[in-house]
Amino acid sequence: MEAVHNAREYHGDLHSENIIISQFGLTYDLKLIDLFYWKSPKRENIQYDVTSMVKIFYEILGGQKHYARQPDVVKSVICGQKDSLILKKFNTAGKLRAHLENMSW
Repeated sequence: MEAVHNAREYHGDLHSENIIISQFGLTYDLKLIDLFYWKSPKRENIQYDVTSMVKIFYEILGGQKHYARQPDVVKSVICGQKDSLILKKFNTAGKLRAHLENMSW
């Protein structure tokens, strides 16, 4: 999503059903489908993509059933799924990506 946002576009409808993951040997290919893009991106559109990415992360890790057992470093990314808290930490996809790539867990 960082590359999409850097191209001044956005998805607008990110959720797990709009992501296709295929495995190729030891690597994975990820495709996003069903872009909801209708007009020029606004800051709110891009921020919605960022909060949606965190919510997908939450879902991938098991959602509510497993949230309580997640380490604090993971909970600090999910921020209780509160958009305002997520955006205080990660107001761009690049900041979220950098944090996820560098966190130890």
